[in-house]
Amino acid sequence: MKRAVAKSLIFLFVIVAVQYPSPQRLVRHLRHISDLNAMIDPHVPQLAAWEDEFRATRLAPLEQAAASRPASAPAAAPLFTAAASRPVHPQAVLREVEQFVYDKVRYDWDWNTWNVADYLPGVAELFDAAPSDPDGRLREDCDGRALLAASLLARMGYDARLVTDFRHMWVRVEHVAPGPDGRPTALELMGPGRAKSVVSTAAGNRFDWRTLSNLPVAWSFGVAVFPWGREAIVFATLMILLMHRRMSRRAAVVGVLLAFAGWHFLRMGVVSVGQVGMAGYAWQERPDMAWLGLAYVLLGCGVLWRASRRARRGNLPAPDSSSVTQSREG
Repeated sequence: MKRAVAKSLIFLFVIVAVQYPSPQRLVRHLRHISDLNAMIDPHVPQLAAWEDEFRATRLAPLEQAAASRPASAPAAAPLFTAAASRPVHPQAVLREVEQFVYDKVRYDWDWNTWNVADYLPGVAELFDAAPSDPDGRLREDCDGRALLAASLLARMGYDARLVTDFRHMWVRVEHVAPGPDGRPTALELMGPGRAKSVVSTAAGNRFDWRTLSNLPVAWSFGVAVFPWGREAIVFATLMILLMHRRMSRRAAVVGVLLAFAGWHFLRMGVVSVGQVGMAGYAWQERPDMAWLGLAYVLLGCGVLWRASRRARRGNLPAPDSSSVTQSREG
């Protein structure tokens, strides 16, 4: 039992060290994602300049187009209205906000930007980090972009919320478009993903347990995009910890090969199309490969664990025959 606990702690340490060389950033990330709604911050000073630029370069053309629209054209009740009292359709506004954030924030992985596997920074933290970049632009992946879009929308009066399926994060805006029954419904932007696992609300994160099936695909995505070399350290550590020096060599080879195959099946569970951050870029999800990879990894680890357990049992010292005889005579 002590051996198993010690090995588990070693493996946990390696995982954390590989993914989060900065433990403080891991602590901050966990605190940030524990309440996504609290991360939406429309009061950061730099967002004021963004709003002014958006209104001048993106919203004004929309208002001009709305003003020239025939009076008989249907329109939804919006938050922005042209001078001629004909509203700008909220879907058009959200589409422009989405593109505005894409243009402002260059897509990049968190291990390039923050040197960790995953990190959700604060809005002010994002702007503070921009000057350190060679071109002075903000760099973030989907969660940082979604956070900035939600904060900008909140500044402009929208009820914006963050949504995640564990793999991707996007924005949901409540009460902006009329539904079939005439009541306002929600619209989504920043590339809506799979079934919503977590939605930010004023009362905290709302979790949907029915979406746990998203986890294999989310794990597959993380494995597919994370640097191969870092993953190899975790994989090698796991294989070594599961082995025993007296275990069957055949079992060791079979277990490692099964786990290795599963690792690479996981890497094929989410395949990218196009260049990341550019127009037309998308993910092709392969849940079958994600589940197959997970099954192979577990099977390989099971083979190694069982063979190692048998080797330890076979290596136990035999009981002292003399003491057994004395106990019988007694």
